[in-house]
Amino acid sequence: HLYRELSSMGFKTYISSCEREVAYPLTPEVIYDIIKDTGPLAGLHAAFHYDQGAAWLVMACDMPGFSKADIQKLVSLRDRGMLATVARLGKDEMHPFPGIYEAEFVKVLEEALCNNERSIVSILRHMENHVRMVEFSEYSLYNANSPESVSAFKTSLQHK
Repeated sequence: HLYRELSSMGFKTYISSCEREVAYPLTPEVIYDIIKDTGPLAGLHAAFHYDQGAAWLVMACDMPGFSKADIQKLVSLRDRGMLATVARLGKDEMHPFPGIYEAEFVKVLEEALCNNERSIVSILRHMENHVRMVEFSEYSLYNANSPESVSAFKTSLQHK
């Protein structure tokens, strides 16, 4: 649903993928991972390799509760003076996706990859003074990455 939301808001929208064999019926453009086995970090790295001068608004595909209003909130609270603007739940729980990564973040990313760092949260924590965190609800950041969690999310919607 986030692909459609972002596209409807006028964002040039891509899908990040580690596999070239997977078909994405709604997607005009796919950015493929360059470095294998680095998880979500690989998608961000590939995006910066695709256009190093761009800032990247990066979303996770497994957040069914993240809405158009949430996207607008993240974008409106973006701090271009920071290296990244990311989501936060509560006082300390940082969520790297959704996030906006400024073009200058690529230097930090490249250095981290050279040092064999594979955790985007760890990278962000090391540079916390250069990261803007924007508060979101547990509903917005709900992670539904299994059939059971998707079912639980749908059930929670029926009880609202």
